[in-house]
Amino acid sequence: MSAKSSPKILLVDDDRFYTRLLVRMLAKIGITDVEVAQHGEEALTHILNGAQQGSPEHQLIILDINMPFMTGWELLDKLENLVSFTKNPVPIVMVTTSRNEDDKFKASEHKLVKEFLVKPVSELTLLNMVQSHLKYTG
Repeated sequence: MSAKSSPKILLVDDDRFYTRLLVRMLAKIGITDVEVAQHGEEALTHILNGAQQGSPEHQLIILDINMPFMTGWELLDKLENLVSFTKNPVPIVMVTTSRNEDDKFKASEHKLVKEFLVKPVSELTLLNMVQSHLKYTG
C-alpha cells in the first residue's frame, strides 16, 4: 500500500462520541476512508457486501466488544464461520473499555484478532497499529 493511498477501515462501535474522535484521529494520520457501523449486525452487512464482490471491502476492522444487537464476540464468531471471509481475512483490532484479562485472553483465542487495545487510545497508538497491520506509512 503506498503512502499516498488511504486504507479503508471499518470502525465498529456504538459510542458515537468515541467513533467521531477516532475518525478525527485517523484523519490526522492520513486515513480518511473510514466507515462506521454502530453494531455487529451493521458491520456484518458491510462485510458481506464486500465478500459478494469477491474481495474484502476493508483493509482493517476496529471492533468494540460491548454493543447492542450483536456484540463484538458474536460478530467474530460469525466471521470465523464465513468461508469467503476466512479465505481473505481482514485484520481485526479490538479496541474496548474492557480491562478484563479474560476478554484479552478470549480475543487472543480468535485467529482473526491481531491486537487488543484498551480505550482511550492515543494518536501514536493508532498510527503504530495501522502501520503494523497495514504497512501504511501515512
